[in-house]
Parts: sequence; structure tokens; C-alpha cells
Amino acid sequence: SKDKKIILHIGELVWYNMVEELINSVPTWPENYILVLHGWGQKDYLNYLKQLAEKNGLYNKRIFISTEILPQEDLDKMVSSADIGVALYHNVDLNFYYMASGKLFHYLKCGLPAIATDFPNLKKVVEENCCGICIHDEDEIADAIKEILNLIKNYRRNRIKKILEKLVRFGIK
Repeated sequence: SKDKKIILHIGELVWYNMVEELINSVPTWPENYILVLHGWGQKDYLNYLKQLAEKNGLYNKRIFISTEILPQEDLDKMVSSADIGVALYHNVDLNFYYMASGKLFHYLKCGLPAIATDFPNLKKVVEENCCGICIHDEDEIADAIKEILNLIKNYRRNRIKKILEKLVRFGIK
């Protein structure tokens, strides 16, 4: 339905991508906001995520987990149909702290504003392109979602073109 707002995580479904924190934050979101986790992961962990979502009675109601492999074109369509992309990470080591997130660039390529962890390189991309919000911890997820949805036209129209220009310059299509 059109009044639903889709918050999307794509990629590996593992603890260091903060998917548990995302699931646990859903009850604090407005009723019409849903979480879609699309990606891959170990079967035991995927079952754990499902149980976590079921604990609050939200599995397949406001929390959806998809592991279907999609062709790139279909993945782009799915990403483009969402309202916000999420690129959150635990600070596991310096590699994570200074990373350039592929999922963040995928969201931006598809015109999706993003919520990212406040790590230096992620923050630089988000701030330079005015395309989302960086947060420090999971307690800020709900407020970041609300803020982005209030400003979504600005995020989608004003600055996404900048990141696309940069991606083309580096040969990424």
C-alpha cells in the first residue's frame, strides 16, 4: 500500500551489519513503516533473526526477510522501490571503521536516501552528497528514519545526481 514506508537493508545478514538492532528498533517506528532485510546469511542466524522478529509478533507483518537471489536489474528495482536504505555496521576493526560501503553506494545509485553508521568514509559520502543521515548507535534509528522521510524530496532530488556523477566518473554504472 502507498502509505507503507519501506526501510531496506541489502547484503549479508550478519551481526556486524546491525540487523538485530534494526529488528529490535521496528516496534519504535510508526505502524506504517516496515523493514525488509534482503540478502544472504548462515541458516542458523537467519532462523535467529526470524525468531527475533516473531518475538514481537512482527515477522511477515512489519519485518520481512528475503534471501532470494535476484538478477542485478531486479535488485535495482527492489532498491528503488524502497524509501530508505540502511548501511549500519558495528565497529569491529579499523577495516570497518574506514570502509567504503558497497550497499551505501548501491542505495545512492538507485536514488535512495540512506542511514549509515557515523564512520569517517561513510559520513563523508553522506554529508558531501546530502543524501542521508549518519548515526552513532541504534537508539537513533527511529529518529533518523522520521527525519529522512520528512525531508525525502530534498534527499531524492537535490543531491543524488552528485553521487551518480561521481560513480560514472569512476566507471561504476
